[in-house]
Amino acid sequence: MEFMGTVTIDDFYSGHAAALAGGTTMHIDFVIPVNGNLTAGLESYKHKAEKAAMDYGFHMAITKWNDEVSREMEVMVKEHGINSFKFFMAYKGSLMVTDDLLLQGLQKCKSLGALAMVHAENGDAVAEGQQRMIDLGITGPEGHALSRPPVLEGEATSRAIRLAKFVNTPLYVVHVMSTDAMEEIAKAKREGMVPGHLVQTSSSSMQIKTELFYEHLLSEHWLVSALYKKNQDWVGPRITCWGFRTKWSHGIDNTPNLSTKLI
Repeated sequence: MEFMGTVTIDDFYSGHAAALAGGTTMHIDFVIPVNGNLTAGLESYKHKAEKAAMDYGFHMAITKWNDEVSREMEVMVKEHGINSFKFFMAYKGSLMVTDDLLLQGLQKCKSLGALAMVHAENGDAVAEGQQRMIDLGITGPEGHALSRPPVLEGEATSRAIRLAKFVNTPLYVVHVMSTDAMEEIAKAKREGMVPGHLVQTSSSSMQIKTELFYEHLLSEHWLVSALYKKNQDWVGPRITCWGFRTKWSHGIDNTPNLSTKLI
């Protein structure tokens, strides 16, 4: 997978082999459009999937918004069976969509009967936090967490939920990373926005607290570290946010081959 200038070390075969060894039997990958073009992105991923070793499907990432993207979404649903689309509230200046464009995307998903997904972080505030870290000379991996405190994920999660409620369309909040976001999801569920209606959760990763960072520790190590499982962020989902799965289904941005080499 190519994402913002990086490429995962695994291909479909090696990733599937590792997943199968651990008991995972179905893979749904995120198609990244090529220069914003959904069709070109799908063709690229179909070629990569020729090495597949198990069942797979595709989500589609939406990295910009215009009339052509809207039309291509219809093609993805009606001709290719892709029925879930991910929007980024993060990554200002790159993949981020503003609220007005997100609203249009949510409305399009509703009209197609597709599932809208969001990466919920306040992109404007995160960009400000990143600049603060640079100004302070904090350029190591610890700066990643310090630049985006949990409150920014909680705010964006709350905003996404309310926009989806305004449009009245299902929403999947992906890779929930903090108690702030979890509490917003739990609140929405208590108010009746249950899975299959307005809110669904994902548990690919929980935010690693800054005290777990060590000087000279490579970012690849702490990103795959099991230490996060001991963090208090795991308590809330298990107790108050039913439907939050940590075992039988999961999402991951890590790559098995790289993880094995680093351990």
